[in-house]
Amino acid sequence: MREEYLKELLIQTKWQHTFIFNDDYEKFIEVIADRATVIQKIEEINAINMKPWTDEEREILQQIQALEEENKAEYMRQIQEAKDEVKKLNQLMTGHQQYMNPYGKMLGVGMHFDGGKR
Repeated sequence: MREEYLKELLIQTKWQHTFIFNDDYEKFIEVIADRATVIQKIEEINAINMKPWTDEEREILQQIQALEEENKAEYMRQIQEAKDEVKKLNQLMTGHQQYMNPYGKMLGVGMHFDGGKR
């Protein structure tokens, strides 16, 4: 039974891998929730029956771990890319605001930069 859940976890990890590399974040999040339920079932089986992992189960676990590392690296790369884009956008907006109003004052009707003195 545990091996079946591990195979299901491997399939879900592969789906997760596909979704993260295709930028389909909604489905990626759905798979995370599904994986959590499968992991919980595996933990329940381990708590009840403390048998050591078989060779087939270890092989499946290694495949899952390899995919998880790739998923994590890609996820972190995409997060950093998004942070960089937001930072560039903020810098652009700040530069644009400074250019539009270099004196830091509100421009209004009848306002003079010499303070009204002539």
